[in-house]
Amino acid sequence: MSLLARRLAAVMAGALFTLVHMPAAWAQGLYAEKTIKLIINFAPGGAADTEGRIFARYLAPLIEGKPTILPQNIAGSGGLAATNQLGRAGKDGLSLGYLTGIGARAAFEPEFFQTPFPQFRMVAYIEGATIYYVRSDVEPGIRQPPDIMKAQKLFVGGLSVGSSKDLTMRLTLDMLGVGYGYITGYSGAGPLRLAFESREVNLLSDGRATYNSTILPMVEAGAVLPLWVDTGYDGMSLFVPRANRDMDLLPFHELYQKIKGMPPSGQLWEAYLSLLASNTMLQRIVAFPPETPELYVQELRRAIASLNKDPDFLNATSRQFGYVPEYETGSDVQSKIERMTQVSDQMREFVKKYISDGQRRGDLPN
Repeated sequence: MSLLARRLAAVMAGALFTLVHMPAAWAQGLYAEKTIKLIINFAPGGAADTEGRIFARYLAPLIEGKPTILPQNIAGSGGLAATNQLGRAGKDGLSLGYLTGIGARAAFEPEFFQTPFPQFRMVAYIEGATIYYVRSDVEPGIRQPPDIMKAQKLFVGGLSVGSSKDLTMRLTLDMLGVGYGYITGYSGAGPLRLAFESREVNLLSDGRATYNSTILPMVEAGAVLPLWVDTGYDGMSLFVPRANRDMDLLPFHELYQKIKGMPPSGQLWEAYLSLLASNTMLQRIVAFPPETPELYVQELRRAIASLNKDPDFLNATSRQFGYVPEYETGSDVQSKIERMTQVSDQMREFVKKYISDGQRRGDLPN
């Protein structure tokens, strides 16, 4: 081989090495010796905060450059205060949101966002896993899920008439035609659970982590009966959410068909589907501020994909929650979230009226 040929071969090999290793090198330059602020949009101590901190701890070593991830809680306005602050953060890849309950706010109350929600750079999301359950001592006795149809003196407890938790409980019971009383305004999950334990209310719903840690012992003791899990809905198809597939519980639409002999339909069903897509399926959203460069977005998506398979993360979440959260990530996450938060003006008006009807309902069973 001539000298010129050897030099050309060396140049080509060097260029190939640079192309192969460029993404990792860039990512190391982006995050080496840096600190990412992880903005959690609820107060310390709850499920969203606990999950966000585990996410931060096990994600940091998987990012090229191994930055520090520092959780910061910003509570207020039902999670919107932190989201609006994230929208004003720098576009330097060093501010990241771990957002709970924001999908439904974006779908039904877009006017409260200082930055339009579709402008955020979406990195990942987690499907919710909501279980509905009832005290088994509700008259005349609840032994299996279809028994809910004959329940007497049934009281549902909630946080506020406009919360997705309250709305989905009311919608499912109204679709089934179950009579119930409605007591809302509890200040948080703790007071609501105390009301359930004291029989002030006797039907609730909770995410899988809370259910496993607090409610499952009552199920095993025979005091509580799980009824159904939320249907999974991504804006196109119905399914059982991943985190509920091992529970041997029917999703709501299948239980409805079993009881009624036909699939659910109508405005209540459409409202429920809208809440499922925007809230239940988007239980947590991981997002950068608008205009964050694509390189940061790609690196975080890559690291989160690795997190889903990281044995330390799998062990930690299994011990903490009794199941493993799985993050949806990839190049199509932006379009998926946009699709799941699209709601017609007519549906927004219907839900607003439904909320108003809840305010007038009072606390007595129908």
